[in-house]
Amino acid sequence: MHYRDPEIQDRIENLFSTMAVSSRITTAQTIAHDYISESVHGDDFALAELLLAYLIRDVEEDVRHAVAEQVKSYPNLPKKLALPLAMDIDRISVPILKYSGALDESDLLEILKTAGETRQIAIAKREGISRKVTSRIAEKGCYEAIHTCLKNKTADISDDGFNHIIIRYPSDTGIHELMIRRPDLQDKTVSRLCLILSEELRSRLFDHYDIPESISERILENAREETLAQKVGKRASLVEKQKITRQLEADGRLTATLLLRILIQGDFTFFSAGLAQISGISIKRVTVLVSDRGNLGLKRLYERADLPAYLYPAFKAALQELTKMASLNPRINPAGRQQKIINSIARIYNYEEDLELDSLMEKLLPMKTDTFH
Repeated sequence: MHYRDPEIQDRIENLFSTMAVSSRITTAQTIAHDYISESVHGDDFALAELLLAYLIRDVEEDVRHAVAEQVKSYPNLPKKLALPLAMDIDRISVPILKYSGALDESDLLEILKTAGETRQIAIAKREGISRKVTSRIAEKGCYEAIHTCLKNKTADISDDGFNHIIIRYPSDTGIHELMIRRPDLQDKTVSRLCLILSEELRSRLFDHYDIPESISERILENAREETLAQKVGKRASLVEKQKITRQLEADGRLTATLLLRILIQGDFTFFSAGLAQISGISIKRVTVLVSDRGNLGLKRLYERADLPAYLYPAFKAALQELTKMASLNPRINPAGRQQKIINSIARIYNYEEDLELDSLMEKLLPMKTDTFH
Protein backbone atom coordinates (compact mmCIF):
# COMPACT_ATOMS: atom_id res chain seq x y z
CA MET A 1 0.00 0.00 0.00
CA HIS A 2 1.48 3.38 -1.03
CA TYR A 3 0.20 6.74 0.14
CA ARG A 4 0.39 8.14 -3.42
CA ASP A 5 -1.91 5.40 -4.71
CA PRO A 6 -4.99 7.22 -6.17
CA GLU A 7 -7.18 4.49 -4.75
CA ILE A 8 -5.56 4.63 -1.32
CA GLN A 9 -8.74 5.58 0.57
CA ASP A 10 -10.66 2.64 -0.89
CA ARG A 11 -7.81 0.28 -0.08
CA ILE A 12 -7.64 1.55 3.53
CA GLU A 13 -11.36 1.12 3.92
CA ASN A 14 -11.24 -2.41 2.50
CA LEU A 15 -8.38 -3.27 4.84
CA PHE A 16 -10.17 -2.23 8.04
CA SER A 17 -13.72 -3.20 7.07
CA THR A 18 -12.90 -6.90 7.29
CA MET A 19 -10.69 -6.61 10.38
CA ALA A 20 -12.01 -7.63 13.80
CA VAL A 21 -12.44 -4.88 16.38
CA SER A 22 -9.70 -6.26 18.61
CA SER A 23 -7.32 -6.34 15.66
CA ARG A 24 -8.24 -2.76 14.69
CA ILE A 25 -7.48 -1.62 18.24
CA THR A 26 -4.08 -3.32 18.20
CA THR A 27 -3.35 -1.97 14.72
CA ALA A 28 -4.37 1.55 15.78
CA GLN A 29 -2.05 1.40 18.78
CA THR A 30 0.85 0.16 16.64
CA ILE A 31 0.41 2.75 13.88
CA ALA A 32 -0.03 5.59 16.37
CA HIS A 33 3.01 4.47 18.34
CA ASP A 34 5.20 4.32 15.23
CA TYR A 35 3.84 7.70 14.11
CA ILE A 36 4.64 9.56 17.35
CA SER A 37 7.98 7.83 17.82
CA GLU A 38 8.88 8.95 14.31
CA SER A 39 10.35 5.53 13.61
CA VAL A 40 8.79 5.75 10.15
CA HIS A 41 9.90 8.33 7.61
CA GLY A 42 9.04 9.77 4.25
CA ASP A 43 6.26 7.93 2.45
CA ASP A 44 5.75 5.55 5.38
CA PHE A 45 5.20 8.46 7.75
CA ALA A 46 2.69 10.02 5.34
CA LEU A 47 0.91 6.69 5.03
CA ALA A 48 0.75 6.33 8.82
CA GLU A 49 -0.90 9.74 8.97
CA LEU A 50 -3.49 8.69 6.38
CA LEU A 51 -4.24 5.54 8.37
CA LEU A 52 -4.67 7.55 11.59
CA ALA A 53 -6.98 9.98 9.81
CA TYR A 54 -9.16 6.99 8.93
CA LEU A 55 -8.92 5.33 12.35
CA ILE A 56 -9.98 8.45 14.29
CA ARG A 57 -13.32 8.15 12.50
CA ASP A 58 -13.74 4.44 13.19
CA VAL A 59 -17.24 3.48 14.32
CA GLU A 60 -15.82 1.72 17.40
CA GLU A 61 -14.96 4.14 20.18
CA ASP A 62 -12.29 1.78 21.55
CA VAL A 63 -10.36 2.20 18.30
CA ARG A 64 -10.59 5.98 18.45
CA HIS A 65 -9.68 5.94 22.13
CA ALA A 66 -6.59 3.85 21.39
CA VAL A 67 -5.40 6.51 18.95
CA ALA A 68 -6.19 9.39 21.32
CA GLU A 69 -4.23 7.85 24.18
CA GLN A 70 -1.21 7.27 21.97
CA VAL A 71 -1.05 10.70 20.32
CA LYS A 72 -2.27 12.95 23.18
CA SER A 73 1.19 14.24 24.09
CA TYR A 74 2.81 14.17 20.65
CA PRO A 75 4.13 17.71 20.11
CA ASN A 76 3.93 17.57 16.31
CA LEU A 77 0.39 16.23 16.05
CA PRO A 78 -1.32 18.08 13.19
CA LYS A 79 -4.51 19.93 13.99
CA LYS A 80 -6.41 17.95 11.34
CA LEU A 81 -5.97 14.89 13.59
CA ALA A 82 -6.26 16.66 16.95
CA LEU A 83 -9.52 18.53 16.36
CA PRO A 84 -11.72 15.54 15.42
CA LEU A 85 -10.48 13.73 18.52
CA ALA A 86 -11.04 16.81 20.69
CA MET A 87 -14.62 17.06 19.43
CA ASP A 88 -15.37 13.36 19.98
CA ILE A 89 -17.16 11.88 23.01
CA ASP A 90 -15.69 12.67 26.42
CA ARG A 91 -13.71 9.46 26.80
CA ILE A 92 -11.80 10.26 23.61
CA SER A 93 -11.70 14.04 23.78
CA VAL A 94 -10.42 14.36 27.36
CA PRO A 95 -6.85 13.07 26.73
CA ILE A 96 -6.49 15.47 23.79
CA LEU A 97 -8.06 18.43 25.60
CA LYS A 98 -5.86 17.88 28.62
CA TYR A 99 -2.50 17.29 26.93
CA SER A 100 -2.36 18.07 23.23
CA GLY A 101 -0.29 21.08 22.19
CA ALA A 102 -1.92 20.92 18.76
CA LEU A 103 -4.88 22.88 20.15
CA ASP A 104 -4.25 26.61 20.38
CA GLU A 105 -6.05 29.29 22.37
CA SER A 106 -8.68 29.90 19.69
CA ASP A 107 -9.46 26.18 19.50
CA LEU A 108 -9.93 25.94 23.26
CA LEU A 109 -12.15 29.03 23.40
CA GLU A 110 -14.33 27.63 20.63
CA ILE A 111 -14.61 24.24 22.36
CA LEU A 112 -15.50 25.91 25.67
CA LYS A 113 -18.58 27.51 24.08
CA THR A 114 -20.37 24.17 24.13
CA ALA A 115 -18.19 22.06 26.45
CA GLY A 116 -19.84 20.11 29.24
CA GLU A 117 -18.35 19.77 32.70
CA THR A 118 -15.96 16.93 31.84
CA ARG A 119 -14.38 18.82 28.93
CA GLN A 120 -14.20 22.05 30.91
CA ILE A 121 -12.30 20.25 33.68
CA ALA A 122 -9.93 18.65 31.15
CA ILE A 123 -9.09 22.05 29.67
CA ALA A 124 -8.66 23.52 33.15
CA LYS A 125 -5.96 20.90 33.81
CA ARG A 126 -3.88 21.87 30.76
CA GLU A 127 -0.34 23.05 31.25
CA GLY A 128 0.03 26.81 30.87
CA ILE A 129 -3.50 27.73 29.81
CA SER A 130 -3.77 31.38 28.84
CA ARG A 131 -5.60 34.26 30.49
CA LYS A 132 -8.35 34.28 27.87
CA VAL A 133 -9.06 30.61 28.47
CA THR A 134 -9.02 30.90 32.27
CA SER A 135 -11.25 33.98 32.08
CA ARG A 136 -13.78 32.05 30.00
CA ILE A 137 -13.74 29.23 32.56
CA ALA A 138 -14.02 31.74 35.43
CA GLU A 139 -16.97 33.51 33.83
CA LYS A 140 -18.95 30.61 32.38
CA GLY A 141 -17.39 27.38 33.63
CA CYS A 142 -18.76 24.88 36.11
CA TYR A 143 -17.70 24.83 39.75
CA GLU A 144 -15.29 21.88 39.36
CA ALA A 145 -13.59 23.47 36.34
CA ILE A 146 -13.00 26.69 38.30
CA HIS A 147 -11.79 24.67 41.27
CA THR A 148 -9.39 22.76 38.98
CA CYS A 149 -8.22 25.95 37.29
CA LEU A 150 -7.33 27.52 40.65
CA LYS A 151 -5.38 24.40 41.63
CA ASN A 152 -3.47 24.46 38.33
CA LYS A 153 -0.28 26.31 39.26
CA THR A 154 0.64 26.83 35.60
CA ALA A 155 -2.69 28.46 34.69
CA ASP A 156 -2.40 32.18 33.96
CA ILE A 157 -5.35 33.90 35.63
CA SER A 158 -5.91 37.63 35.13
CA ASP A 159 -7.43 40.11 37.56
CA ASP A 160 -10.63 39.96 35.48
CA GLY A 161 -10.66 36.18 35.80
CA PHE A 162 -10.32 36.35 39.57
CA ASN A 163 -13.04 39.00 39.67
CA HIS A 164 -15.47 36.70 37.82
CA ILE A 165 -14.81 34.01 40.41
CA ILE A 166 -15.28 36.41 43.34
CA ILE A 167 -18.60 37.61 41.91
CA ARG A 168 -19.86 34.06 41.32
CA TYR A 169 -18.66 32.59 44.62
CA PRO A 170 -18.66 35.34 47.26
CA SER A 171 -19.32 32.90 50.12
CA ASP A 172 -17.55 29.68 49.06
CA THR A 173 -14.77 28.95 51.54
CA GLY A 174 -13.29 26.19 49.38
CA ILE A 175 -12.87 28.55 46.43
CA HIS A 176 -11.49 31.28 48.72
CA GLU A 177 -8.93 28.83 50.16
CA LEU A 178 -7.61 28.09 46.67
CA MET A 179 -7.55 31.76 45.69
CA ILE A 180 -5.38 32.87 48.62
CA ARG A 181 -2.86 30.16 47.73
CA ARG A 182 -2.37 31.56 44.23
CA PRO A 183 1.02 33.22 43.73
CA ASP A 184 -0.26 35.71 41.15
CA LEU A 185 -2.87 37.85 42.90
CA GLN A 186 -2.80 41.53 41.97
CA ASP A 187 -3.59 44.34 44.42
CA LYS A 188 -7.12 44.77 43.02
CA THR A 189 -7.86 41.10 43.58
CA VAL A 190 -6.42 41.19 47.10
CA SER A 191 -8.58 44.23 47.86
CA ARG A 192 -11.73 42.49 46.58
CA LEU A 193 -10.92 39.33 48.50
CA CYS A 194 -10.58 41.28 51.71
CA LEU A 195 -14.23 42.25 51.44
CA ILE A 196 -15.48 38.66 51.33
CA LEU A 197 -12.96 36.53 53.22
CA SER A 198 -13.46 35.27 56.74
CA GLU A 199 -11.14 36.71 59.39
CA GLU A 200 -9.03 33.53 59.36
CA LEU A 201 -8.58 33.45 55.58
CA ARG A 202 -7.87 37.17 55.39
CA SER A 203 -5.15 36.74 58.00
CA ARG A 204 -3.62 33.95 55.91
CA LEU A 205 -3.85 36.10 52.79
CA PHE A 206 -1.85 38.83 54.51
CA ASP A 207 0.83 36.28 55.37
CA HIS A 208 1.68 36.19 51.66
CA TYR A 209 0.59 39.59 50.34
CA ASP A 210 1.08 43.13 51.53
CA ILE A 211 -2.11 44.75 52.76
CA PRO A 212 -3.22 47.19 50.03
CA GLU A 213 -3.33 50.77 51.25
CA SER A 214 -7.07 51.00 50.57
CA ILE A 215 -7.67 47.97 52.79
CA SER A 216 -5.45 49.34 55.54
CA GLU A 217 -7.55 52.49 55.48
CA ARG A 218 -10.74 50.44 55.66
CA ILE A 219 -9.51 48.51 58.68
CA LEU A 220 -8.51 51.72 60.47
CA GLU A 221 -11.75 53.48 59.55
CA ASN A 222 -13.80 50.54 60.74
CA ALA A 223 -11.95 50.47 64.05
CA ARG A 224 -12.53 54.21 64.50
CA GLU A 225 -16.25 53.87 63.86
CA GLU A 226 -16.50 50.90 66.21
CA THR A 227 -14.93 52.94 69.01
CA LEU A 228 -17.12 55.93 68.20
CA ALA A 229 -20.27 53.79 68.24
CA GLN A 230 -19.36 52.52 71.70
CA LYS A 231 -18.99 56.09 72.96
CA VAL A 232 -22.28 57.14 71.36
CA GLY A 233 -24.08 54.22 72.98
CA LYS A 234 -23.27 55.61 76.41
CA ARG A 235 -25.29 58.77 75.72
CA ALA A 236 -28.60 58.09 77.39
CA SER A 237 -30.97 60.94 76.59
CA LEU A 238 -32.31 62.24 73.29
CA VAL A 239 -30.87 65.67 74.02
CA GLU A 240 -27.41 64.21 74.48
CA LYS A 241 -27.68 62.22 71.30
CA GLN A 242 -28.81 65.24 69.32
CA LYS A 243 -25.88 67.17 70.73
CA ILE A 244 -23.34 64.57 69.66
CA THR A 245 -24.86 64.23 66.17
CA ARG A 246 -24.34 67.97 65.67
CA GLN A 247 -20.72 67.64 66.77
CA LEU A 248 -20.10 64.60 64.62
CA GLU A 249 -21.49 66.30 61.54
CA ALA A 250 -19.31 69.33 62.18
CA ASP A 251 -16.29 67.02 62.42
CA GLY A 252 -17.22 65.12 59.26
CA ARG A 253 -17.72 61.88 61.20
CA LEU A 254 -21.49 61.42 60.97
CA THR A 255 -21.14 58.81 58.24
CA ALA A 256 -23.72 56.52 56.69
CA THR A 257 -21.86 53.45 57.98
CA LEU A 258 -21.80 54.86 61.52
CA LEU A 259 -25.58 55.39 61.40
CA LEU A 260 -26.09 51.89 60.03
CA ARG A 261 -23.85 50.33 62.67
CA ILE A 262 -25.75 52.07 65.46
CA LEU A 263 -29.11 51.14 63.93
CA ILE A 264 -28.06 47.46 63.78
CA GLN A 265 -27.11 47.72 67.45
CA GLY A 266 -30.71 48.71 68.10
CA ASP A 267 -30.29 52.39 68.92
CA PHE A 268 -33.20 53.76 66.92
CA THR A 269 -33.09 57.07 68.81
CA PHE A 270 -29.54 57.95 67.77
CA PHE A 271 -30.23 56.78 64.22
CA SER A 272 -33.24 59.11 64.02
CA ALA A 273 -31.31 61.99 65.57
CA GLY A 274 -28.46 61.52 63.10
CA LEU A 275 -30.77 61.29 60.11
CA ALA A 276 -32.60 64.41 61.27
CA GLN A 277 -29.30 66.26 61.57
CA ILE A 278 -28.12 65.28 58.07
CA SER A 279 -31.45 65.85 56.31
CA GLY A 280 -32.43 69.03 58.14
CA ILE A 281 -35.82 67.54 59.05
CA SER A 282 -37.17 67.45 62.59
CA ILE A 283 -36.60 64.25 64.54
CA LYS A 284 -40.35 63.89 65.02
CA ARG A 285 -40.91 63.98 61.25
CA VAL A 286 -37.99 61.60 60.69
CA THR A 287 -39.52 59.09 63.09
CA VAL A 288 -42.81 59.20 61.20
CA LEU A 289 -41.15 58.80 57.80
CA VAL A 290 -38.92 55.85 58.72
CA SER A 291 -41.87 54.10 60.36
CA ASP A 292 -43.85 54.17 57.08
CA ARG A 293 -44.59 50.50 56.36
CA GLY A 294 -44.45 51.07 52.64
CA ASN A 295 -40.84 52.34 52.87
CA LEU A 296 -41.71 55.30 50.64
CA GLY A 297 -41.07 57.71 53.50
CA LEU A 298 -37.70 56.12 54.23
CA LYS A 299 -36.67 56.32 50.58
CA ARG A 300 -37.55 60.01 50.32
CA LEU A 301 -35.75 60.78 53.56
CA TYR A 302 -32.73 58.74 52.48
CA GLU A 303 -32.50 60.64 49.20
CA ARG A 304 -32.98 63.95 51.01
CA ALA A 305 -30.06 63.07 53.31
CA ASP A 306 -27.96 62.23 50.20
CA LEU A 307 -26.76 58.96 51.69
CA PRO A 308 -25.01 56.39 49.43
CA ALA A 309 -27.39 54.36 47.30
CA TYR A 310 -25.53 51.08 47.81
CA LEU A 311 -26.34 51.16 51.55
CA TYR A 312 -30.07 51.82 51.20
CA PRO A 313 -30.96 48.08 51.09
CA ALA A 314 -29.03 47.59 54.34
CA PHE A 315 -30.90 50.39 56.15
CA LYS A 316 -34.20 49.12 54.79
CA ALA A 317 -33.50 45.55 55.91
CA ALA A 318 -32.39 46.69 59.37
CA LEU A 319 -35.55 48.74 59.90
CA GLN A 320 -37.77 45.94 58.62
CA GLU A 321 -36.16 43.43 60.98
CA LEU A 322 -36.48 45.80 63.95
CA THR A 323 -40.16 46.38 63.18
CA LYS A 324 -40.83 42.67 62.71
CA MET A 325 -39.13 41.70 65.96
CA ALA A 326 -40.88 44.47 67.89
CA SER A 327 -44.25 42.96 66.97
CA LEU A 328 -43.47 39.23 66.78
CA ASN A 329 -40.69 38.75 69.30
CA PRO A 330 -40.40 41.78 71.58
CA ARG A 331 -38.52 39.85 74.26
CA ILE A 332 -35.64 38.75 72.03
CA ASN A 333 -32.28 39.46 73.63
CA PRO A 334 -30.18 42.28 72.09
CA ALA A 335 -27.50 39.90 70.80
CA GLY A 336 -30.06 37.71 69.05
CA ARG A 337 -31.81 40.74 67.57
CA GLN A 338 -28.51 42.12 66.25
CA GLN A 339 -27.54 38.82 64.64
CA LYS A 340 -30.90 38.54 62.88
CA ILE A 341 -30.37 42.00 61.38
CA ILE A 342 -26.80 41.15 60.36
CA ASN A 343 -27.91 37.94 58.65
CA SER A 344 -30.69 39.75 56.80
CA ILE A 345 -28.21 42.31 55.46
CA ALA A 346 -25.61 39.64 54.66
CA ARG A 347 -28.10 37.80 52.45
CA ILE A 348 -28.76 40.95 50.45
CA TYR A 349 -25.07 41.53 49.71
CA ASN A 350 -24.20 37.82 49.25
CA TYR A 351 -21.99 37.72 52.33
CA GLU A 352 -21.78 34.66 54.55
CA GLU A 353 -24.23 34.69 57.45
CA ASP A 354 -23.38 34.75 61.18
CA LEU A 355 -20.80 37.48 60.67
CA GLU A 356 -19.82 39.63 63.59
CA LEU A 357 -20.98 43.23 63.36
CA ASP A 358 -17.43 44.50 62.97
CA SER A 359 -16.80 42.18 59.99
CA LEU A 360 -20.05 43.17 58.30
CA MET A 361 -19.37 46.87 58.67
CA GLU A 362 -15.85 46.54 57.31
CA LYS A 363 -17.26 44.89 54.19
CA LEU A 364 -19.85 47.66 53.80
CA LEU A 365 -17.38 50.54 54.08
CA PRO A 366 -16.88 52.38 50.76
CA MET A 367 -13.67 51.55 48.92
CA LYS A 368 -12.44 55.02 49.75
CA THR A 369 -13.01 56.22 53.26
CA ASP A 370 -15.15 59.16 52.26
CA THR A 371 -17.84 60.50 54.57
CA PHE A 372 -21.41 60.98 53.46
CA HIS A 373 -23.54 63.93 54.48
